[in-house]
Amino acid sequence: MHLAMDSHRGRPSASCLHAEAFNDRFCRVRPLPGARELLSYLTRTGIPLAIATNGHTETTGRVLRSLEIDLAGIPIMTRHVVGYDKPYLIFFSPPPKR
Repeated sequence: MHLAMDSHRGRPSASCLHAEAFNDRFCRVRPLPGARELLSYLTRTGIPLAIATNGHTETTGRVLRSLEIDLAGIPIMTRHVVGYDKPYLIFFSPPPKR
C-alpha cells in the first residue's frame, strides 16, 4: 500500500495509518448479525436504502463488498461525503451565549 505523507510532518498521515491497520485486520471484520439478510431483503424487494459509514474511503469498499449485495444504485455516504468525521467537536461545544 502506498501511504500518503503528512505534508507538515513528513510521515504517513493518520488516515493512511488507520487504513493500513484496518486492512491488516480485515479478515476478522464481520458484518453485524442479520445485516446481510436485511440488506438482501431490502434490495430484492426494491425498498430504497442508503448506506452511511464513518469509514475511510480506502477501506469502505472492501467492507461493503463483504455484505454480498448488489451495490449498484445504492447511495454510499462516507465521512468524506459529509465533510467531517467523529468526533465533530461542534456537537460538543457549549451553546452560544445570548
